[in-house]
Amino acid sequence: MAGRSRRLAEAARQAEQTRHELGSELRRARMAAGMTLSESAHPLGWSRQRAARVERGALTTSLDDAARYAAMFGLRVRVRVFPVGAPLRDVAQLAATRRFRGRLGAGWEVTLEAPLPIPGDLRAFDLLLTSGGLRVYVEVITRLTDVQAQIRSLQLKFRDAGTPGARLVVVVSDGVRNREALLAVRDLLAGDFPLRARAAWAALAECRDPGGNAILLI
Repeated sequence: MAGRSRRLAEAARQAEQTRHELGSELRRARMAAGMTLSESAHPLGWSRQRAARVERGALTTSLDDAARYAAMFGLRVRVRVFPVGAPLRDVAQLAATRRFRGRLGAGWEVTLEAPLPIPGDLRAFDLLLTSGGLRVYVEVITRLTDVQAQIRSLQLKFRDAGTPGARLVVVVSDGVRNREALLAVRDLLAGDFPLRARAAWAALAECRDPGGNAILLI
């Protein structure tokens, strides 16, 4: 899918950029230490060429090589991850998405992995339903863990989509745990998701405006 290809291409670009930035830092550290490539490579049992590849951020550079090379200059390499978007779909999410699509009216135009219109932002909605000028953003969740945090994240993404008059529909896989999780915060979510499931399903089947945001079990 286009959204998945875009995300993987961005990941490859980020990996290449990170390698080059790390290599440049290590080169500056070696020069600050007054060492030649040969002098920095010798204690590691490396060739001069191998040290040069690390400093260039070559594709063959491993994290192990970078960490060992950094240690020569009294440095430590640390790698951390941080969220920039939703995870790619898993099998369960794809199954829930198919069930949801099976209940939609034929008049909807369905876009998978609809990205936010913000340059460099990797966030995307699982689906975007359009019919005329109506837009309905859809997020599919297979497992509710921290309901308030998950919904808050979706609301921020919905806000950042910047589409006046659009609707947000959260589709949740039906199951005992998910039902219990939603029931525990039902009062807290009522204001932002006022539409009852029956009314929402009817509107989606008839390709019309649901009239509000909704959380649906499927």
